[in-house]
Amino acid sequence: MNLSKNHNELRALLKIHETPITLESELKQKLVETCRKYLNQQRISNQFSIDFLSHFYGQLSVASITFALDHYDNQDWMAQQLQLMNDMQQNLLFKVLPG
Repeated sequence: MNLSKNHNELRALLKIHETPITLESELKQKLVETCRKYLNQQRISNQFSIDFLSHFYGQLSVASITFALDHYDNQDWMAQQLQLMNDMQQNLLFKVLPG
């Protein structure tokens, strides 16, 4: 997804906190629900609870989006962020058990 096209508008929308329901909170909740649903369908190690992983992933995803919106023009940082997120997903968060 190319966040740079409307980065100022997206950043502004995520920072609006005038009501209890915000874009940021709704996005985070949707990510948590989607992650939980996905993890419940996988055979994952019980090293971490699905609830913990879902909430952690939701928080981390929103932070990652915010970081990308704030630093979209720094291609080196964007590449590092992408690598870090990929590494975390593959090696830390989603330890899928073999067959």
